Amino acid sequence: MRCVIVDLEATDGSHHFFWQHFDPSHPRHDPALAGPWGGTIERVYETCDRELGRLIDAYAPDTVFVVSDHGGGPSRDYALFMNDWLEAEGFLTVQRKASASVAKHAYTTALKHLSHPFKQRLQPLFGRFIERAKGLALFGDVDWSRTRAYGTVQSMVRLNLAGREPEGTVSAEERDGVLAELAERARGRTFPDGLPLFTNVARAEEVYDVDGAVPGLPDLVVEPQVGTEVRGRNTSGKPGFLLPLKDLGVWYPSGEHTPVGLVVAAGAGIARQGEVPETHIQQVAPSVLAVMGVPAPALPMGPFPFVSASLVSSGAAVGSMTTGGGELTEDEEADVLERLRGLGYVS
Repeated sequence: MRCVIVDLEATDGSHHFFWQHFDPSHPRHDPALAGPWGGTIERVYETCDRELGRLIDAYAPDTVFVVSDHGGGPSRDYALFMNDWLEAEGFLTVQRKASASVAKHAYTTALKHLSHPFKQRLQPLFGRFIERAKGLALFGDVDWSRTRAYGTVQSMVRLNLAGREPEGTVSAEERDGVLAELAERARGRTFPDGLPLFTNVARAEEVYDVDGAVPGLPDLVVEPQVGTEVRGRNTSGKPGFLLPLKDLGVWYPSGEHTPVGLVVAAGAGIARQGEVPETHIQQVAPSVLAVMGVPAPALPMGPFPFVSASLVSSGAAVGSMTTGGGELTEDEEADVLERLRGLGYVS
C-alpha cells in the first residue's frame, strides 16, 4: 500500500504573475506584452500535464487524483485595507504617534524599493527591524481603549473583546450588537462603480465548525469581491481604505485565487460519471482512504460521489497529533515570509 503525493505549484504562480497578459479584459493588459507572454499559463498547464504523465508512467498507480484547492481569475486591481475601513466605520480609533509614522515610512520604503535578493542579504542585519516596523505600522498607533474591532491581512474581523484581548473594550453582552452593526456597515459598502464591496458577511460560527476558543479565530468573516487585494493597513501615504492598485506604487499579482477548484480522478475505485456537481475539499481525504481501503475516523464528510470504493470506519474520533522537529531556522522563516509576500498572502 503506497500513497504518493506530488505538488505541482507552477499553475498557481502562472495565474498570479501572467493573468494580465492572458486576459485582454484585464486593466493591466498590454497587447505588446501579450505576444510573448499571453500563452504562458497554457504552456505551464501543458508542462504540468506532461510531468503528471511522466509520474504516472514511473509509478503505474492503480488510482490517480488530480486536485486543486482553489481556482484562478483576474484581480480587480483594488486594495482593501481592513483596519482603515474599520477606522472609517468608527470601530477602530487611531492616535497618531511619531514612532508609528516613522515605522510606516520605513516599512513602505522596504516594500517598494528593496528587491527580493537584496532583502534576503539584508535580513540578518535588518530583518528584525523591518518586522518591528511592520508591527508598528499596522497597530502601533491604535488606541485600544477606544477600539471595538480590528482586522488582519485576511478578510476577517476580530472584536476587541474584554477578557480575551489585552485591552478589550467589548463585553460578552455587547458582542451580538457590535457584530450586527459591523455586518450592516459591511453590506452597505460598494466599489466606485456601485458593485458591493463584500459578497459574503457571516459570523465565524456560521463558517467554521470548530471550537470558539481556537486562537486567532475571527468573529466576523467579510469576503470582498473575488480578486480584491486585502491588506491590514494603508501604509502608502495616500488616504482611504479602498484604493486602485495603480495609485499605490507597489506591484501586486494580476491573478488571484477564486473559490472553486477542480478534482479529476481515474482508476480503481472510481466510477466514470463525467462532470459532477460542485464538491468539497473535505471530501479529498475520505476519498483517498476509501480507494486505499484504509479505515477512517469519523470525518465530517464522505467521499466524492464518483468514488465507488466504500469508506470503512475505524470507529475512532478525529483527534489531534503533535509532531516533533520541523522548525524553520530564522533564515528559512524569513525566506518563506518573503515568498508569501510576493504572492500577496501577507503584507
